[in-house]
Amino acid sequence: MLGLGPASAYALRQRIASSVGFFWQESFGQLFPTLAELEKEGLVSGRQVADGKRRRRDYEITGAGEAALAAWLHEPPATQPERNEMLLKVFFANPRDVGALGSFIAGTDADARAQVKLLRGIEASLREARATDPRLPFWLLTVRYGILGSEAMLQWCKEARKVAETSP
Repeated sequence: MLGLGPASAYALRQRIASSVGFFWQESFGQLFPTLAELEKEGLVSGRQVADGKRRRRDYEITGAGEAALAAWLHEPPATQPERNEMLLKVFFANPRDVGALGSFIAGTDADARAQVKLLRGIEASLREARATDPRLPFWLLTVRYGILGSEAMLQWCKEARKVAETSP
């Protein structure tokens, strides 16, 4: 995220939430130690900035950090096993007691619908605001991934409701 420009930890958290937040999250508990470690390694530089009554630390990627980022972009991504509590509950569901399951499916459906709406808005905003940025096609690919994944979840919810409704 610092490759997009200097920022404080708070601004980084906002930048993450408004861009890659639908597929990657970082808490302040993760950000602060990571920034400190990156600074110690010389990959980012930080400086104290007076901000009214408070002081904040702004960070900026260094030349070494840009080189490390470029190297990381050439490494194959690590496989991440999915952890989905909803699917775990479906797996262990009692066929004679699927009442709660129906409400979980409805909640998942509502979340997926909201996600599709949000991501389509982000997609439209990106197309309008960043028409000249050369990274735009890649940003749009990540948003499209989220839209398609959420639409697949909606289809799954439709099928899951049918199964739950016909369960003994």
